[in-house]
Amino acid sequence: MKFNEYKENYPIFAIVEKDGISVQQAKVTAVSQPYFPKPVQITPSALSQNKVVDITIAMGDTSKVYTFPESSGIASTPDGIVFTDRDGVVRELNAIQMQSEDALKKVEMHRKRLEDCQKLRAEFDPMAKKDAEVNARFAKLESSVSGIESSIGDLKNLIISKLNS
Repeated sequence: MKFNEYKENYPIFAIVEKDGISVQQAKVTAVSQPYFPKPVQITPSALSQNKVVDITIAMGDTSKVYTFPESSGIASTPDGIVFTDRDGVVRELNAIQMQSEDALKKVEMHRKRLEDCQKLRAEFDPMAKKDAEVNARFAKLESSVSGIESSIGDLKNLIISKLNS
């Protein structure tokens, strides 16, 4: 179904991307007659310009007027992507899912690149090599201190248990 075929009380759907993705169903409360967007100058290219239609959508307690191409069933708004039917929502959700899966596949590649760049920088940049050595020594020192803390805790518990016996 196209936007110009919509009537009052028809359902309309929106994919909203705020803190994740949600699909919201709303209700059409008003539909204008198709018109040419303003300003229109009478030129051959203006005659081929598509008409638009204003649709008022009620979602929850709020109502907003959106302008959509009359011959379309999908449109992007500042609030999300609006669809006239569930099939459009499903197609868009599939596309979003595929994009996210592709992005996740690239994460491992970027981790490997990061490791490689750090190793190569240490090889070619004396300051980077020194920083890497300092960081390695610091990590080793932190590990040793953690082990000493654990040993002191065990010793403390042993002394307390011997004093209490």
